[in-house]
Amino acid sequence: MLCYKCLLVLSCIVFATLQSVHDDLHFKDENIQDLQLFKKKLKFLQTSVNILYAGNAFSLLESDRLSSKKHEDIFGDFVDLFQRRYIGNETAYQYRLNVFKDSLKRHYHMNKKESVFNGTARYGINKFSDWTSGEFKSLLKSRCAPPYLNSPPIKLHDTTSGIRDGSTCNLVNIPYPKQVTWMKKITSIKNQKNCGSCWAFVGSEQMESYWAIAGNPLVSRSPQELLSCAPSLGCNGGNTCAALMWMAKTQNNLVSEIDYPYEEKDTKCRYNAMSHDGPRVKSVCGCKRLADSEDIMLFAVNQKGPLAVNVDAVLWHDYIGGIIQHHCTNQNMNHAVQIIGYNLNNGPVPYWVARNQWGVSFGEEGFIKIKYGVNMCGVAEEPSYIVVQ
Repeated sequence: MLCYKCLLVLSCIVFATLQSVHDDLHFKDENIQDLQLFKKKLKFLQTSVNILYAGNAFSLLESDRLSSKKHEDIFGDFVDLFQRRYIGNETAYQYRLNVFKDSLKRHYHMNKKESVFNGTARYGINKFSDWTSGEFKSLLKSRCAPPYLNSPPIKLHDTTSGIRDGSTCNLVNIPYPKQVTWMKKITSIKNQKNCGSCWAFVGSEQMESYWAIAGNPLVSRSPQELLSCAPSLGCNGGNTCAALMWMAKTQNNLVSEIDYPYEEKDTKCRYNAMSHDGPRVKSVCGCKRLADSEDIMLFAVNQKGPLAVNVDAVLWHDYIGGIIQHHCTNQNMNHAVQIIGYNLNNGPVPYWVARNQWGVSFGEEGFIKIKYGVNMCGVAEEPSYIVVQ
């Protein structure tokens, strides 16, 4: 029988090994100089997996009769493409290789189910393919709006009374187009990296868009200002509605990202030491559940602009494209995105277009399509828009 001291030492060694493996998860984010070349390499990588799994290959994989060399070759290409830094750490490398293999199995099952239901969503290799499910969930830090928030609800009216006043949260019941996009009123796709700051990014993106819609220049605004200054748990979570309502209360300007760069960590608020130039929030509209009247969101996107929404993104781990309509839940709102448009002309599957904050290598060059009309992923749980000044 091992002595207690021996067990303690052994436990410390195991913990230290696992900790070093987890630390290697915090990789330097991929530096994509040529997006089209990156996409070609990623497509080739996914094609290699599809060939590996062709026919009855999955059953062979389960019985370990497939060549492990093929998996290592594909994983090696993945490591190079996504610039992982654990190449010199054999323990970390083997651990991530096994996680990667598990991801390939999961992709197979999800795509098979999607095919059975005639879905269009695709699941495969992306920047999170060497992350465990638990590690991916640890990135999701958005929180539901606190119950004490008292933002005006979004209301639909049959007349135009009060609608012309931009300070109101009213919408008018007039026909909306079948397709709307605010793509020209958004900045480029951003990346929160390893900080749970999605809520701050969406807050800054809303202020960028609505400032531009009001006729001002489209300028990238600082998510770090919200991350460092707004009431929150920083990289451990926050809420977009709460942050924007704090901006409305304090009447702080949201400065440019050039003036207040993103640091991927909690920092001391430097707002008071800066020149104050930029948009301010006049009012926040919504932040209330519209799951039973998701069509109101169509009116809002058409008449006002993009929406900030909270979603349950737990099953986005493997997403690479198409319309999410089967693999998603709405049980726990844990991530924030910006709805920048919709398409109702897509046959039986109308969808929202969401702008994400995980870089251009995720999803459809940083965007995600979510089925409209069924509160898919909880998209209608907490939608909001703003009025700026």
